[in-house]
Amino acid sequence: MFDVPVKKKILRHCEKELDLHNFGKRGVADGNRQQQMTGIVGQSVVSDLFGLPLVDGSTGPDGGMDILYRDMKIDIKTMGRKVAVKPHYVNNFLSLQKHFPTDLYLFTSLNKATNVLTIIGWTTKQAMMRDADFHKKGQYRHRDDGSKFKTFADLYEIENQFLAYADSFRDLKYQLDLFNDLPWGDSMRFKVKSGATVEVDTEDIYAVKRGPDNPSVTLRMSDTQAAKLMEKLFARTIETANTQKSPAG
Repeated sequence: MFDVPVKKKILRHCEKELDLHNFGKRGVADGNRQQQMTGIVGQSVVSDLFGLPLVDGSTGPDGGMDILYRDMKIDIKTMGRKVAVKPHYVNNFLSLQKHFPTDLYLFTSLNKATNVLTIIGWTTKQAMMRDADFHKKGQYRHRDDGSKFKTFADLYEIENQFLAYADSFRDLKYQLDLFNDLPWGDSMRFKVKSGATVEVDTEDIYAVKRGPDNPSVTLRMSDTQAAKLMEKLFARTIETANTQKSPAG
């Protein structure tokens, strides 16, 4: 995670956009002015980091794409808080938005007391649907301070631990670049040193990092998936080793 102070010009721009346009056009769970402000500030700060235009309400609903980076449709989700982000916090995603053709979700948190945006992490749409917990409208959710609130719509909650963290904006761009450069279809097939062919689904990708010499891919999968992957990774090596053994004499 990393913090980005919100520029005063971005705050002024977002206030002006809210005065001119209605950003709650879903007809349900549209959020009040303060919630809409939180969302467009988060989107504008991230857009500014990428050198893209700030939020423009005249263009209408975004259809699940806040920014387009290297052909990846990224939806920026921002929660408003008055405290710094803690590792066990969760991020909300409205169920009614899951049909949008989004590729990646980037979760952020706006500290309204300090006007600092924390870039928490990102995940793919497939992984989001797998790793998040679903809560029906009207259920109660509990906060750290002992208070509780009732959900105003069906929503998903994904914990910070399930997101790919970045230490800086440069690191975030590296990760997105590497992810985009992987030979994705619905899955990625590649050969390992043992000679086995391994297939990994997009939702299993947890993080990608640029190391000193080579990039690395971190996977998150169930015990069953991991066992199958390990079997593929080492099957050829074990088979080769067995054939090379001399018969007992």
